Amino acid sequence: MKYIRLRVYKKVAYIFILFININILLAGECIKGDCFNGEGSMKFANGDLYTGSFKEGKKNGSGQYIFSNGEKYEGEFSNDLPNGLGTATLVNGNTYIGYFTNNVPDGKGKMLYSNGNIYEGDWKKGVKEGNGLMSYNDGSSYSGEWKSNKKSGQGVYKKAAVVQMQTPIPPLPSRPVKRHTESINFWISRIQN
Repeated sequence: MKYIRLRVYKKVAYIFILFININILLAGECIKGDCFNGEGSMKFANGDLYTGSFKEGKKNGSGQYIFSNGEKYEGEFSNDLPNGLGTATLVNGNTYIGYFTNNVPDGKGKMLYSNGNIYEGDWKKGVKEGNGLMSYNDGSSYSGEWKSNKKSGQGVYKKAAVVQMQTPIPPLPSRPVKRHTESINFWISRIQN
């Protein structure tokens, strides 16, 4: 019986040591300051860099996380993830300014799309959900309800005002303007713990 307990204890100890070693390999290297309880900078094996506040070895408080692919988050962290007010600059050229919950937009926020469109309103788990205003780059807009990144429910669509100079030739027939809702693929990369 003692022999079996010893084997079990050895296996538990081996798993525990293996777990610690894996965490050490995945964890970043503190390159400046206090990366346990204070202000510091941590560089990760994949090239990501975090500069900001730490509490008990986790990103907590204000900070800036720069991904190796060029994406960036600057704002509040809690429990190693973006939580609270922050700004995310994505590799596709879009910029989100607003609230985050566990690494995704959640609450009130504004997305500035690289094509000139702007969405300002409610977000839930990384998608447009609730009430919001989408201003399109051609001057038109939609204000109303959104569900899963799509216009849904009640809302008002306003066409862009077209101003043309009066000319002696008859006007050309109108062509329909194609509209689509951009979906976001938040964070191509993954925040390192």
